[in-house]
Amino acid sequence: MRDLRSHTSAVLSTLRCQLLVIGAAATLLTGCALPKANTLMSPTPMQGSSGKFLNPYNADGALAPWAERGVGKSRVAAGVAGFAAAEAISFFVPIAEVSTVAENTIKQQAAIGAAGGTKYMKSTSETSFKRRQDLAVYLYANHSTKKRYKETLALVAEIYPDMWSHYDADIRKAKKKPKSASAAQ
Repeated sequence: MRDLRSHTSAVLSTLRCQLLVIGAAATLLTGCALPKANTLMSPTPMQGSSGKFLNPYNADGALAPWAERGVGKSRVAAGVAGFAAAEAISFFVPIAEVSTVAENTIKQQAAIGAAGGTKYMKSTSETSFKRRQDLAVYLYANHSTKKRYKETLALVAEIYPDMWSHYDADIRKAKKKPKSASAAQ
């Protein structure tokens, strides 16, 4: 039992250090501010859930039922489990990509489960997107000032793991609204 506590303490200590490094990196990166949301052209979502990326918001701006459910549930335990699985795998297979894939898969499945499962998500989505980039820009341009945006974005990024690593770049590359003639003068 003592070994288990010691190992758990070591894993949590490592996790704390990693979170500090991530926080520091995020702080450094914020110096490169994203464009203002109201300056971007918002992609138009597809009606229905046939797209690869489900929209967590309904047309009225409220969270879709699956997103409401997923944002409301804690997925911390799954994150710790994903980290532990990644560490265990890396002990036997010293390839970082393998452990990262395992960690992302565990987080993704936990987020999908917290949101009610794939069928529930599809059945309660009004709209979707074919491309991750369009979802990212749409969310930022239309919802980034909403109260629960950060939590919603975290859920979406756990469901679609590529979202985090490309989010800032997708926003920066987004089409800008044309400047009005009066603003140019």
